[in-house]
Amino acid sequence: MEVRFWFLTLTPLLALLSYAILLAIVIQRGRRSPLYHFFAFYLLAMSVWSLGSAMMRLDPSRILLWNKVLTGGAVAMPLTFFGFVQAFLDERRDRWLWIGFAILLGLEATTALGLMVTHARLLEGGLLDVDTGPAVFANAAYWTFFVGFAAWSLVRAYRRTQDSVLRNRIRYPLLGVFLVLLGGSTNTVPALGALPIDHAANLLNAFLLAYAVLRYQLLDIRLVVRKGLFYSIPIIIIGAGYFLIVFLAVNLFHLVTGYQVLLLSLILAAVTAMAVQPLRDRVRAWLDRLFFREKYNSSLMLQRLSRTVASSVLDLHRLTNMILDEVITTMHIERAAFLLKQEESGEFCLIAQRGLDPNADFRLRQDHPIVHWLSRHEHVLTRHDIDMTPQFKALWRQEWEDLARIGTELFIPLKARGELVGIVAVGPKLSEETYSRDDQLTLTTLANQTAVAIENARLYDAECQRAAELDAFAHTVAHDLQNPLGLVIGFAEALEEDHATMPDEELGRYLHTIARNVRKASSIVSELFLLAEVSQMEVQAGPLDMASIVAEAQQRLAHIIEEYQAEIIVPETWPVALGYGPWVEGVWANYLSNAIKYGGQPPRVELGATTQADGMVRFWVCDNGHGLTPEEQASLFTPFTRLDWARTGGHGLGLSIVRRIVEKLGGQVGIESEVGQGSVFSFTLPGVVT
Repeated sequence: MEVRFWFLTLTPLLALLSYAILLAIVIQRGRRSPLYHFFAFYLLAMSVWSLGSAMMRLDPSRILLWNKVLTGGAVAMPLTFFGFVQAFLDERRDRWLWIGFAILLGLEATTALGLMVTHARLLEGGLLDVDTGPAVFANAAYWTFFVGFAAWSLVRAYRRTQDSVLRNRIRYPLLGVFLVLLGGSTNTVPALGALPIDHAANLLNAFLLAYAVLRYQLLDIRLVVRKGLFYSIPIIIIGAGYFLIVFLAVNLFHLVTGYQVLLLSLILAAVTAMAVQPLRDRVRAWLDRLFFREKYNSSLMLQRLSRTVASSVLDLHRLTNMILDEVITTMHIERAAFLLKQEESGEFCLIAQRGLDPNADFRLRQDHPIVHWLSRHEHVLTRHDIDMTPQFKALWRQEWEDLARIGTELFIPLKARGELVGIVAVGPKLSEETYSRDDQLTLTTLANQTAVAIENARLYDAECQRAAELDAFAHTVAHDLQNPLGLVIGFAEALEEDHATMPDEELGRYLHTIARNVRKASSIVSELFLLAEVSQMEVQAGPLDMASIVAEAQQRLAHIIEEYQAEIIVPETWPVALGYGPWVEGVWANYLSNAIKYGGQPPRVELGATTQADGMVRFWVCDNGHGLTPEEQASLFTPFTRLDWARTGGHGLGLSIVRRIVEKLGGQVGIESEVGQGSVFSFTLPGVVT
C-alpha cells in the first residue's frame, strides 16, 4: 500500500518538476512571441494541476482546497492548448479565444464555489474519491470542444500543406493531442483512473510540444521512433537472453551455485560485449529498411547512375532517358522531364519526358524567372517556393498555364563548371506524399553526379550535329552555287563567241540572265556571312522599329517583287518587340522571298503581328500558295532543306538561318499550312513590358 501511495504521489511531483523546467526554458527563450506565451500558460496550467494532485495526498486535511487547485489548472488546459495550436499554425481565431476565456472565467468561478467538485476523500493506498457537482458537464463540453477544435485545426493544416518540414512539425502536437485524449479517457475506467496515466500522457504531450517549439530544424519523427527501437531492441534481446541463461542455470538445472554464478555472469558479460556490436548493426540495417526503404532504394539508384556516368555514356538521348527511368521507378513519381540548354538560343528545351503528353513542347527562355533562380542557387526549387516567392509573381498567365499543364512539383538544377546546363522537372509522387528533405537531397545529389556527364554528352551531340550540318551545308552550298554560276559561265561563253553577230534583244536577254544569277550567287554568299555571324556573334537585343525593318527587307527584294508582280500588304502599326535589327531584317527577307516564290500567281502576301498572353510578339507572313503537306512542314526548318527543288530556283539556307536567328533572340519559328489553303510562316520575339 505504501508503495502505491508514493507512486501516485511522486508521479505528479515529477511532472510538476518537469513542467517547471520547461516553463523556465520557455520564459527564457519566448520573449514576445505569442506561440511561447500560450505554451507558457499551458505549462503553468499543467503545473497547477500537478501540484494540486500531489498535495491532495500530502495534505489530506485540506483535500477539497487542493482539489479546487487541481481543477482550476485542468480547466485552463483546453483553452491554453487551443491558443497554442492557433499560434503554432499562424492562424487567428481571436473571437473563439475570447469566447473560451469568458467560459474559462465562469468555470473557474464554479470551481471556487464548489459546483465542480462537492466532496473529496483520500482512500487507502493514495487513491482519491470525489463527488462531482452540476458544473462538471459544462466543463466536459468545454474541454471536448476546444481540444477537438485544436485537433481538427492540426489535421486540416497537415492535409493542406505541401511543405514536408511543416508537416513534420505538425506531427508532434498531433501525437500530443492523441496522448491527451488517451490519458483523459482512462479516467472514465475505474481500474485505470486510479493510476496516474493522465499525468504521464500530459507530460509526454508537454515534451512533444516543447520539442516542436524549441527546435525549428526538426528531425523526422520517424527518427525518434527509430532511435528508440535501435537502443531498446538490443537491450531487450541481450538482457532477456542474459537473465534467461542465468535463471535456467541456477533454478532449473542447478548447474552453478555460489561463486559459480558470478563466474557465469562474467563469461556471459564478455560474450555479450562481443555480440552487441554485430547485433546492433543488424538491428540498424533492419530498422533502416523498415523506416527508410525509399532512402535505401535511392542510394542504390545513385550507385547505379554513378557507374553509368563513369562508363562515359555519350548518347544524350540514352543518358537522359536512363536517368528519368531510374528516378520514376525508384521514387515512384508520376511524371518527370529533362530540359537542356540550347547552345545558340540559351533556351531550356524539353528533350526527354515520362508521363507527359508525347507532343508536349515545353521550354523555358533564358531570362525566365525559374531559370534565373536556378542559375543563382544550388538546391531545388519547389512549387511552394514558386507560389510564395515575390519574384515569380511576374510570370505571364501563359507561363502559369504551362507550369500547371506539366504539373511540376520540383525543379532541380544541373550545373557543370558553375553554369546551369539543364533542369530536371519532377511531378508529384504516386503516393501523393510531399517530397521530404531526403528526397530533395537525393535529387540534388543525382543532378550533381550526372551534370558533367550530361554536359559532355550534350557537347558531343552538338558536335555530331554540327558535323552533320557541315556536311549537308557543303553539299547544299555547292549545289546552290553550281546552278547560278554554271548559267553565268554558259551565257558568258556564248557572249564571248557570238556577241558581234548577236541581235540586241537577245544580247539584252543574255545579260539579264547573267545579272539575275550573279545576284542569286551574291545572295547565297550574303547568307553564308549571316550564318557565320549568327553562330559566332553575341548581340544586345533592343526595341525594334519593325516598320523600318520591313521596309528595308522589301527594298532588298524589290527586283523579286517586280519580277513576280507580288502584292505586299503591311499593317499600319507594329507592336514593339526586342531583337537585333539586321538579323530580324534577314528573317523578314527570307520569309518574304519564300512567300513570293512559292505563292500564288500573282503572289499576294500579307504581313502582321499579334501580342501573345505570355508576353511574346508573334510576327507572321501569310501567302496564297499551294500549301504544304505535314511531311513538308516537318522538314522545313531543319538545316539546309529546300521547299521544292524542281519548282523554283531557291536555295536551301534560308529557313535554317531564320530558325537560328530567332532562337538566338529568344523566340520560336512556326508554320501553319494546309494543302490548297496557303501557308502562314511566323516567328516570335520577346515583347516590351509597358
